[in-house]
Amino acid sequence: MNELVFEQILLFVAILLIFGFVFVKWAFRSRWRKRSKNKNDLHVVQIASRKKFHSLLFSTNELGAPKSADIITVSLESGRGGKRIVGAMVFITKSTLQRNKDLIKRKIVSRDSKTRQRTFIPGRKKTWNDKVVVQGTTHNLWHATHLIPFRYCLSDGDIANIMFMGTAHLNMGAKYEVGYAPASKGTLDSNQARLNQLKELVNKSKNGLKLTYPEVQGRGLKRYGFVQYSLDDFERLADYLINSRKDDHFKYGVECYYENGDVIPSEVHVVMVNLTKHKLEFSVRLKNIF
Repeated sequence: MNELVFEQILLFVAILLIFGFVFVKWAFRSRWRKRSKNKNDLHVVQIASRKKFHSLLFSTNELGAPKSADIITVSLESGRGGKRIVGAMVFITKSTLQRNKDLIKRKIVSRDSKTRQRTFIPGRKKTWNDKVVVQGTTHNLWHATHLIPFRYCLSDGDIANIMFMGTAHLNMGAKYEVGYAPASKGTLDSNQARLNQLKELVNKSKNGLKLTYPEVQGRGLKRYGFVQYSLDDFERLADYLINSRKDDHFKYGVECYYENGDVIPSEVHVVMVNLTKHKLEFSVRLKNIF
């Protein structure tokens, strides 16, 4: 009887040790681990403090960031007008980006408009009626805008606090209310031309490209007023850096800033850091305006 009890105790201890080993291995797994080819295995960690998020976003190393985190989001903060978005960041490499695109291509992960429409975004309701009709087509002046592009985070809102209300101008460069939207290519202000200009600037910068409300230059743009580079332009620049520095580890993120207690940001700060070289790649402030 005593031997049987002793064996049962040993078995119980062995099971505990196995579970403990598996848990520790899971909890302390590296974000740079080998990725699954057949599922979204990105791990999200939410932190509570803007101060901590800001410090992590601008740091050129990984100190203080949870080791297993692929994506870091922040709890909603309180403003005079209500709860509001703070920011989000992602740790990414060329291999992870290629894996994500493959999951999308094979439709293992898909865009989800219903989730995007259901997810809570501060200020969304008061923007619903801000639309214009251009040549018979209705355009929204505000977009449910990702802090981290879909191809990086694989989320259309199932990750909390990853989207904010951004103007079409901020999100993808369009000023529909005055009849302007950039062409994909073929003009001096096209998406491709913008990317080429930014690539030249970032490659020339010794201490990282730093821009404040950068204005797009192009023939005939003056009649549209101030035309700034968009989040889409810098997401394309991030793609270029990730793909051209294939062995490097990167951090990309956006932080939101507010005026007058509003719940829709007045501007955003877009940051990309090369963690392998401990170097800022770019730091850009963009206005959330029409």
